[in-house]
Amino acid sequence: MCHTSIVTRFDLRTIPIKNIWYQLNVHSLEQAPALLETFADWQKSPDDKGSVAMIISLTSIVVGLIYSKPVEKPGKSSASLVTYMFRFCT
Repeated sequence: MCHTSIVTRFDLRTIPIKNIWYQLNVHSLEQAPALLETFADWQKSPDDKGSVAMIISLTSIVVGLIYSKPVEKPGKSSASLVTYMFRFCT
């Protein structure tokens, strides 16, 4: 016997975040090994304010950086995702 259901509603709770910094960058596929190594390094000591979205396609790599603190641009000296990704995204 098979039972089929249709989901008609999702209730989600979110955390409000205001005044974030973000940056999107497009990279060539040749940079993939270095970008992935940098991302792996960041995962060893993640920053609770930084997030990354990385999309690798057949023709390019899109990296989205998000910093959930009200700054004009996160500094290169801070221990954050942005510190690791800056060598590719500035």
